[in-house]
Amino acid sequence: MTTYDFLTFIHDHLSRMASLNEAADKLTEEDRDLLNAIGGAATVIMEYANRTKDSDLYQIGDDFEYAVNHIGMRVYFKAASVLEEAKLKIEAYK
Repeated sequence: MTTYDFLTFIHDHLSRMASLNEAADKLTEEDRDLLNAIGGAATVIMEYANRTKDSDLYQIGDDFEYAVNHIGMRVYFKAASVLEEAKLKIEAYK
């Protein structure tokens, strides 16, 4: 698995969760577990990017962390918005 594949994997799962309807949909237990794991991965991505001085990767990790926080608060539209930007950053990072 490449870094691009890993970032895309995370993005796909966050995008699915961010597409939930704020009024009706709730995260499943499996989604909450995955969201927590992705939050940890985002932290590791940012730490690695910081150590290697990779500002582009850091921004992607920061976008993931922002999305995780907003999905956790059920503010899905804000997560979806930042994930649109993150997709472009991931494609450029490729």
